[in-house]
Amino acid sequence: MPNGKLLLPGRIAEMDGFPKTPAVLISDSGKIDAPWRLVKIQPNGDLLDGDKLIHPELSAIVQNDLITIFCRDDKREVPLIFQSHDYGETWNGPISHNIPFSNSKIYSGTLSNGVNYVVGCIDGRNRLSIFFSKPGPLNFTCGYDLRNGHDPALDLYPQFSYPACCEMDGMLHIIYTMQTPERQNHIRGAMLTSIPVEIPF
Repeated sequence: MPNGKLLLPGRIAEMDGFPKTPAVLISDSGKIDAPWRLVKIQPNGDLLDGDKLIHPELSAIVQNDLITIFCRDDKREVPLIFQSHDYGETWNGPISHNIPFSNSKIYSGTLSNGVNYVVGCIDGRNRLSIFFSKPGPLNFTCGYDLRNGHDPALDLYPQFSYPACCEMDGMLHIIYTMQTPERQNHIRGAMLTSIPVEIPF
């Protein structure tokens, strides 16, 4: 983070329980091999309307002291948003975002040119899409499908999910899971899609 500390978003559980509580770890020294401390984003996996988080997988975008976290929300199939204005010490939310991500992992970040992005599944895990916002406010104004449905050229079964991204050499590299067709007993693997950093708006 800009204050020199490290932040790692994730989820935790009570002893022997399922991890349903969104939380972050913070390294105050800024070193990965130094002590980390836990900050819960909310006390547990319960939501104010009586629902419960099932798999609150998290991904963050850091903008100075403002941290925005996208949280998977299995029941509503739209992401929940948590925000911190003090480098992850306290959190506001959740509020619903209007990108219709399905019940799968979301990945987000900021490119070297200041453009923010978020990647996730739409329509179950058949469609993997990426959305971009111009530098500044998180107003995602354009997006593209990375994969959509069965790929006849590669003969891949449409489950494209769990993206992770890395920017290098002017490209954003996106790796994600895939499956072969049912007749091959759903052999799982990974795919890589690379797109230029200079996104046309």
